[in-house]
Amino acid sequence: MNRLKGTTAYLAGSVDHHEDPRKWRREVTHDLLSPLGIGAYDPLIKPSWMCGHAKTSPGRYRDILNDPNHLLQDDIWAGMAEVRKVDLRLAHSCDFMIVSLPKKFTVGTMEEISVASAAGKPILVRAPDGIDVSTWLPVQLASSPQEYRDNHLFTNWTDLYSYVRGVDNGNLKVDNYKWIFISYFGDEDVRKAYESDFEQVGT
Repeated sequence: MNRLKGTTAYLAGSVDHHEDPRKWRREVTHDLLSPLGIGAYDPLIKPSWMCGHAKTSPGRYRDILNDPNHLLQDDIWAGMAEVRKVDLRLAHSCDFMIVSLPKKFTVGTMEEISVASAAGKPILVRAPDGIDVSTWLPVQLASSPQEYRDNHLFTNWTDLYSYVRGVDNGNLKVDNYKWIFISYFGDEDVRKAYESDFEQVGT
């Protein structure tokens, strides 16, 4: 049914605690999103107009985060502040979020999840080691324990891919309030009724 065609997913996840933060993003984009016509917001790909330190490589990014003395330099501080601003804007602008979450994750990823959660966006998390339920993270992802287990937490990419494809082809029942963009332009009967009422009011 291509219900997700034309939407955009934000690829959130740790950079400094991930062995290769580029690899999984490229694979998800190539293997899952692009074939379904879904755009990818990759935080490792920065706009050309951003300053040099804002477009730093993942390796350099790790060095900065692991050495506070680097971050406290004025130019690097400004660059990292710009990174945060753009990443949160992308997290707010996406239709849904895909997160790769290692056992140890960073504040930046949590902040992006918080932004998406506050906006009511679907957040799909791949966490091979699970998530500590004593944290606030499960509550940020779903409205109930059952919804969290069934629709938001995946221990492998295969299950997450199957879920997204199921949403796309209409085989899965989803929370309409979270996935509202799927049906908003597709409810033709509702729109026809609205237009008919509008025409009657105008006459």
